[in-house]
Amino acid sequence: MDRRSLFIAVILVGQLLLPLRYYAFGDDPYDERFSWRMFSPIRMVKCGARFEAAGKPVDLNETFHSAWITLVGRGRLDVTEAVGARICLINPGDPVTLLYVCEGVDGERTTLSKPDHDICPDGRW
Repeated sequence: MDRRSLFIAVILVGQLLLPLRYYAFGDDPYDERFSWRMFSPIRMVKCGARFEAAGKPVDLNETFHSAWITLVGRGRLDVTEAVGARICLINPGDPVTLLYVCEGVDGERTTLSKPDHDICPDGRW
């Protein structure tokens, strides 16, 4: 096998492994980056995130781009964690809490956070 064929083989294997890693080890049920979106009910999921810093509601529109807010509303947990981390940086020393509720296509509501838990010390909720 010459270098060119080896290079192409490595690229093809990489292209197969990225989605496989998502399907096998992904822990975000609302992430649809590698799904067939036209068959996916995930797009219909609606989520609401309410951050509070020092007991006061945080207006996400003042700090974050609308694309980030849209992704939070679609249930993207990695984006929501990044938004929370940024709010913690903006409000050093203040407790930051998150109430994150998603409603599925079937109308079932799921709370994905602990509303009384300060997310800043460990960055997780």
